[in-house]
Amino acid sequence: MGLTWTLADADTARPAMAIAYARHTSLTSALVAALADLYAVVYAEPPYEEGPDEVAGFRDGLPEQAERKGFTLHTAHQGDVLTGAAYGWTMPAGAW
Repeated sequence: MGLTWTLADADTARPAMAIAYARHTSLTSALVAALADLYAVVYAEPPYEEGPDEVAGFRDGLPEQAERKGFTLHTAHQGDVLTGAAYGWTMPAGAW
């Protein structure tokens, strides 16, 4: 893993939470599954209200996106739990 931040809540007796950030330039099947699970939670609520079909589309399309030139994924983890992600790839000028 890459960079790790530790957050502590000064107003409570809760222990500090370590959040680890990692950069990926390729995907594993376990990472795709974890990203699809996160996608399902994030996009289930309004205004998106996405369900199993949209989650399957995300999961099935992600490996192809990861093959694009310049693909980079950044993930955030608390222990073994994926808590956030952002990804993208480079594109030539005017391609958007």
